[in-house]
Amino acid sequence: MDRDEKLVQKLHNGDVASYMLVRDNPNDYSPFVLFYLGFGLFNSGYHEEGATWYYVAQLRARYDANRTLDKTTGAGVKVLSNRYGEKINKWAFEDPERVQLVGKTAINFVAGNDEAYHPGWLVPHGIEATRKAISGAKEYGDILEPRSKWPQIKAETIATYLEGMEGAITMLKELRAQEPQ
Repeated sequence: MDRDEKLVQKLHNGDVASYMLVRDNPNDYSPFVLFYLGFGLFNSGYHEEGATWYYVAQLRARYDANRTLDKTTGAGVKVLSNRYGEKINKWAFEDPERVQLVGKTAINFVAGNDEAYHPGWLVPHGIEATRKAISGAKEYGDILEPRSKWPQIKAETIATYLEGMEGAITMLKELRAQEPQ
């Protein structure tokens, strides 16, 4: 069991010190841990904070998937988003201003902070890693885009995420406007 899996287990068990550790040092932990942080906080009644960490995790996971050379790793992001996001998304999207607040807070956090964890955490979820594991390979080899491309990839990922969020908010507001008063 790796460090992130051990930490998620502690979070799952309600270990307050682990929650504080991740909240105080979020840049040190992969989105896998941040997804669970958001999920746990949300389920403990800290809805806004939990949703914000969930969206930070989702955006960072998309960024990490975009940095990998195996583009099938995006499927892992969808699995994590679906596993941890159902209640959070329902709560957030009940109110367009709410989802805008937590979404923009998450976007600003990701844009303003550098990741200190290794982005390869997602690689085992891709088809190439599975193929290499089946063939007995112990290493994944070149798994990431060159580091020189990361700032551009991050900017593009954030822009795409923001565009998707704004589109969803616009659609939500339009639907609300059509509801009978």
